This record gives sequence, structure tokens and C-alpha cells, in this order.
Amino acid sequence: MDDNGLNTKTRDVSESGICIAKPSELTLTPGQTVNITFDRLSKLSVPATIIRVSDNQIGLSLENIRFSEQDITGIIQTAPWHQRAKVAIKRSFWKNTRRLAILVTNTLLRKPLLKLINPSFIFAVYGN
Repeated sequence: MDDNGLNTKTRDVSESGICIAKPSELTLTPGQTVNITFDRLSKLSVPATIIRVSDNQIGLSLENIRFSEQDITGIIQTAPWHQRAKVAIKRSFWKNTRRLAILVTNTLLRKPLLKLINPSFIFAVYGN
């Protein structure tokens, strides 16, 4: 974080936010605006607002920018191999669990659910 000269590690990255590790001596309050610079990504710098501060982490919401899938992949690729493996397993599990839930609901559970609920119409939304 440029504003405080903090050098820390990224714990989680999404399209619209970041969670970073918080050193115990650092005092921050939600609502502050900071610049986040990723040293390993050609000094990529993005403005963010602090939305949550706990004892060991800081939650940040990106301002006027959203990371693309390629940006997130680039950030993940800068991590050590064991962290990349952990992220890959979590993301794969999450995506495949959602796919399996949709498949099972639309095939095996479709008739029992329709009999149980007896809807007058069906509206389905797929995606994120």
C-alpha cells in the first residue's frame, strides 16, 4: 500500500476486492482510500477503499476498476507454487461443485423437485 509504505502479502483476490495480511502494529480505519501496488506485476497500481480491518487482515474494495480473469491469474502466478496449488484446488472445487449441483438439479432431482414444489412457472438463471 503506497500511502503507508506497507509491504504485505495478498490473501485473497476477486474481481472487485482484495484481502491482505495486516501487520499487528498498523492502525487503519474503514473508509480510508489507499493505492495498492503489485510489485511483481510491472508495478500495477490501483486505488482501493478499506472496508474491513481485523486483527490479522484488511479487506479492500477496488475503486472504479474490476480485475479481469487475466489480471487475477497474473496475480496468482506471482505466488509460490504451494499457494498457487491451494488456490487452483479451491477454485476447481468451487466451479465443479456448482456445475455438479446444476447438473444434478436439472436431471436427477428435476421431477421430485417439481412434484414437491408444484410451481406455476419456472425461472432459472445460470452463471455468476
